[in-house]
Amino acid sequence: MEQSPSSKVNPRHLAPMSLVDIFRDNAEDCAFLARRCEDDDTKLTFLRMEAAWRTLADQQERLDRKQWPAKKQRL
Repeated sequence: MEQSPSSKVNPRHLAPMSLVDIFRDNAEDCAFLARRCEDDDTKLTFLRMEAAWRTLADQQERLDRKQWPAKKQRL
């Protein structure tokens, strides 16, 4: 029987997860649910949710790599 991605033991879960990891895990969960759906409308909804979570993960990854200027301290 296929396990949902969230039920698998993953060593990275032992440490705090980044938002990117959380978003990608959510996408995997949606993909898993889409594969199990028999109803086409529900399957399409899960596939759209998967795509949205992957987009969020990609955007967050870009933000995490960006170097933000230091805030000026008020004296």
